[in-house]
Amino acid sequence: MKINFWMISTIVCVVAIAILSIVAVNFNNSGIGEKAAGDKMLSFIEKQKLGNATIISSVKEGSLYKVVLNYQGQKIPIYLTLDGNYFITQIISTNGSSEQSSSQTDNIQIANISIGNSPYIGNENAKVIVIEFADFSCPFCAAASGYNSQMTDYMKQNNPQWEPIVNNLMKDYVETGKVLFVSKYLYGHSGGHPAQIVAWCLNEQNLYWDFYPKAFENQADVEDLSKMKTLAQELGTNTTELDSCIVSGRYDEQFDQEQNEGLSTGVSGTPAFFINGKIIDGAVPYSQIKSAIDVELNK
Repeated sequence: MKINFWMISTIVCVVAIAILSIVAVNFNNSGIGEKAAGDKMLSFIEKQKLGNATIISSVKEGSLYKVVLNYQGQKIPIYLTLDGNYFITQIISTNGSSEQSSSQTDNIQIANISIGNSPYIGNENAKVIVIEFADFSCPFCAAASGYNSQMTDYMKQNNPQWEPIVNNLMKDYVETGKVLFVSKYLYGHSGGHPAQIVAWCLNEQNLYWDFYPKAFENQADVEDLSKMKTLAQELGTNTTELDSCIVSGRYDEQFDQEQNEGLSTGVSGTPAFFINGKIIDGAVPYSQIKSAIDVELNK
């Protein structure tokens, strides 16, 4: 999800103050320094108990510092005054343009991504290919999947109009032969390696897409290999073949391969969806994905 954690009331107050403070900044001030600006934001997030974040970049841009954070798998730009005392999440220049989050700007990126040996479902001759980069341990991937009721409810609390992506995509486009859907891996939370290994091995038994919703449904267990194997057994897997596949390690390199593929094509967090090569980051409302697919179908 392109989570707007500034909805918290205390942060809204800070933003309001920040807008006024920018006018008063002494443009000749050398500032607190780029590293200190990034540390200031991390300290603020920690004090507000907003969760974990890491710094992607911190640079001085004119009279502000631009700090780009990886927050819960999402790339979020934040602008600090040079003294480091105030921040805003969007700036508007005097020529009328605005600096916005990647949920809008990333949509113009186009990438050429091969399916390779990644699991896919749907019509191989479909006009539209949707490629998802996700991680079974990522909470917002679980939300986007539509198969985790806890995360779905959480998203709807923040936005009653929000609808999950994958389950609706399956019903509206995959099952009707309009879209080929591809699943790829990218580290998005704790890695979810046990669930992912089991999933790839199950793909050899044509059970990947049966396991996919179950893994998100049981997300608390995705780091437990034995529980993931039990889940696979419930789906009717051949346990001998599954164990042999896991022990062989033949998918071990695929973690890095797909991770690097995602990062090299502009993915900054999970989930991310490529629609005929155009990226949309985050657990956005399904309507946004649907609109992008319809544009491609109508070309």
